[in-house]
Amino acid sequence: MLFRSSLLGSLAATRAAELKLAALFSDHAILQCDMPVPVWGTAGAGEKVSVSFAGQSKTATADKDGRWRVVLDPLRVGDAGALVVKAAASITVNDVQAGDVWLCAGDAFMSRSVGNVRPARAELASKEFPAVRWFRVKTTAAKEPQRDVAGSWTISDRKSVGDFPALAYLFAKAMQTKTGVTVGIIEATDPEPVSIQRGGKVTGSTVEAWISEPTLRALPVAKPIFDFYESKSELRDALTEYESALGDWKLKTGKAFGAELRELEKREPDVWYDYVAEMRKAGKPAPTDPPRKPTVESLRMATTHAANLHNGMIAPLAGMAVRGVALSLGMANAPRATQYRTLFPALIHDWRKAWGREDLPFVFLQQARATHPNKDPRALCELREAQAAAASTDRKSTRLN
Repeated sequence: MLFRSSLLGSLAATRAAELKLAALFSDHAILQCDMPVPVWGTAGAGEKVSVSFAGQSKTATADKDGRWRVVLDPLRVGDAGALVVKAAASITVNDVQAGDVWLCAGDAFMSRSVGNVRPARAELASKEFPAVRWFRVKTTAAKEPQRDVAGSWTISDRKSVGDFPALAYLFAKAMQTKTGVTVGIIEATDPEPVSIQRGGKVTGSTVEAWISEPTLRALPVAKPIFDFYESKSELRDALTEYESALGDWKLKTGKAFGAELRELEKREPDVWYDYVAEMRKAGKPAPTDPPRKPTVESLRMATTHAANLHNGMIAPLAGMAVRGVALSLGMANAPRATQYRTLFPALIHDWRKAWGREDLPFVFLQQARATHPNKDPRALCELREAQAAAASTDRKSTRLN
């Protein structure tokens, strides 16, 4: 028994000491040119790590938590090759290039793919594709700041371009055509469709979900947001909506799946979703997924919740070398446009602080009148005005109409 415990302890230590790179530094990666480039990962505590690329080599020592970080000297456009990391083990990242990197973040408007946006579909028939590469960060909501993201790099070609995020791809294509420099897109988005329903219920990304909690807590205008989350009002409202949605689902389901619905009703509603999934997995005809009953925990993990997307998708990227940030964000905040006037500049300041770059450029899409899902022209006008105000008071921000 003692031998088994020692062996398990040894294996755990070996896994803990495994040399790893952050997910951004993987095959086909684009590293930002013309500025220092941080590269980071994990290894055994106290382990010496060397990173080599384009004729230079840097070293660091992993701290007590196994974290290490080096900073490469500014790279030149055209630098390319393998990124080699060595410690007790070694990692070789292939086909790495120096170019321009843009963090493209925000709501469903930024995440919609080339193949699903009519004006962008012409790209599918193109015979030539620009030097653009794409890293999609897996959509992740988290209660605490995360260390890393999940994702991988994709090169634009005939087979892949239809999956690229349309806004980011067309922006990158324009930049690449103008500069001749390979462009890397880091897409960090929430693909949940923006919807503003009766009573003010919002789905899709809210601006506060992308701001760190310390920054939000310091803003008086954000206090009502936290008061709502920390009261029982959020759960009470969510349960009311759930009962209504469940009734609608049962009505529709009973018409085509009467027997299945009667079988489901023998069980608690909490397990209906899993039961339907089992039916589908077994190859049986199954109704659409029933709504899930909300809980305090599920609401806390929602992508609309304050700081959640910042914790899961932005905090792990903070400090990476980028040319700038492109944003599409705000539609879900249209009913609270006055509040957005403060929150949007706060997001810009928050990210610049996280990157340690007060000159970090921001480009943002000013929401179009025709895209507002609630068809409330006054709310949309106030939102557009708030975005315009951010651009006019911040010389490093640019809006795209």
